Amino acid sequence: MSRQPRRHFTGEFKEQAVACLSEPGATQPSVARELGVSLSQIKGRRLELMAADSAEAIRRQQAEAAVLHRENRRLKEEVEVMRKASAFFARWAAMSAKLAFNATHASAHAIRRMCRVLAIISSWFHA
Repeated sequence: MSRQPRRHFTGEFKEQAVACLSEPGATQPSVARELGVSLSQIKGRRLELMAADSAEAIRRQQAEAAVLHRENRRLKEEVEVMRKASAFFARWAAMSAKLAFNATHASAHAIRRMCRVLAIISSWFHA
């Protein structure tokens, strides 16, 4: 009794086999019989695709979390600038007060961000 040669399936065939499972009334054993493959091959490929989808979802979530973290940090700094500026502007409402605020807090915050939040042209501050 000789052994049969090992069959190799393309990635496209494997994906189509798993896609057949989403059809109404399709079960793993029926799809395996229909395609002439073993049940364990169908189960294994389905689990591989689920794991790949899960890993991709995790990567997307991590990337989104990083973007949100940067935005959150930027917004917190803008709120802090406005909080500090409100005390400053209670005394003076003129542009000179805004420039003085920028000069006072230049070491604590990015100058461009303070100028944007306070609606000051950054070249005025550097002049």
